[in-house]
Amino acid sequence: MRYLLNILFFAALLLGAPTEWAKSLDDAKRIAAAEGKLVYVLITEPGCRWCKRFKRTTLHDHGVRRRLDEMAVGVEVERGSGTYPDTLKALMIPMHYFLSPDERVLVKMPGYWNIEDFMSILDDVERKRK
Repeated sequence: MRYLLNILFFAALLLGAPTEWAKSLDDAKRIAAAEGKLVYVLITEPGCRWCKRFKRTTLHDHGVRRRLDEMAVGVEVERGSGTYPDTLKALMIPMHYFLSPDERVLVKMPGYWNIEDFMSILDDVERKRK
């Protein structure tokens, strides 16, 4: 019984674990280039309730995480931190950018997106990538 509980506990951890993202935009670009993926940049602020809600709901969804992991290397940066190029504007937050590894913007969009809408956006990103 204890063995079964351990298995269930670790399975729950894996399914609920947040996607491991790059620590910086430079790391994300390097990894994306090596793996043939896009770069997903999420610009947030610590006190932003819509940023927190997006991460807690949409990005926590297993289907969204799996799909995002298949197509892009994610990186979260804080607005005004100077850790991303000035060409990526964040007048609203959260702000989402899908970039080629050479920083060409394929898709940019502001705001909170629920799971269904974000999956539709990922469809659009896939089409633009091809």
